[in-house]
Amino acid sequence: NQFTGQIPESIGRLESMVDLRLRRNSLSGTLPTELGQLTQIQTLYIDTNPKIKGRIPTQLSNLPKLDELHLYQNNLSGPLPPEFGLLSSLTYLYLDSNELTGSIPDEWGELRNLEQLFLAGNNLEGPIPDTFRAMTSLRYFRASDNDLSGQLPTELGKMEKLEYLYLEENDFESQIPTELGELTKLKLIHLHGNDLTGVMPEQICRLMDDFVLSDLKADCEEPDPDVTCRCCTSCE
Repeated sequence: NQFTGQIPESIGRLESMVDLRLRRNSLSGTLPTELGQLTQIQTLYIDTNPKIKGRIPTQLSNLPKLDELHLYQNNLSGPLPPEFGLLSSLTYLYLDSNELTGSIPDEWGELRNLEQLFLAGNNLEGPIPDTFRAMTSLRYFRASDNDLSGQLPTELGKMEKLEYLYLEENDFESQIPTELGELTKLKLIHLHGNDLTGVMPEQICRLMDDFVLSDLKADCEEPDPDVTCRCCTSCE
């Protein structure tokens, strides 16, 4: 469709709605706080509307049945709402390709049912919270192309269902934790474009040897690699 204009505040009156999809339009303005009144909503797509700006309403945390939230490829700014940690039913959260700032909230570690988290292409900074160790359902974590920093937390090794880990083009430093080798379902790790150093842990290379991991990318390009890696499939 090619809907234009703002999302009306009266949308909050649709209290029985379970599925709302306003994706790929030319909507503008801000996301109305009244979206938080759609207490039966399960699926909410308001993505790919590049004229939508402003902050993500914290009122969206009032949606107890929300399973999918897609707000990617808009022009949203401001911080990630810590209140989203209350969305216990949330399975898919897509916030990539916006202008979001600040850090990833510790409270998001409460999202025990979250399977896919997309934060790529924003201006986020700071570390990955240690609380993420409790996100044991997460399979797909994409936080590339931000300004995230600090060490990669060893707690990532607790995310036992993780299959895809995109952390490239950030400011992570120090060495790559051996605990990532405990992720026996991991199919892809992209770590290039950071300030990581040292040797790729043998525990991770064993995942390649065992044909579990098939895509491993780091800053290992010769003749002067930042990371020495015997098993990487691609080097930057």
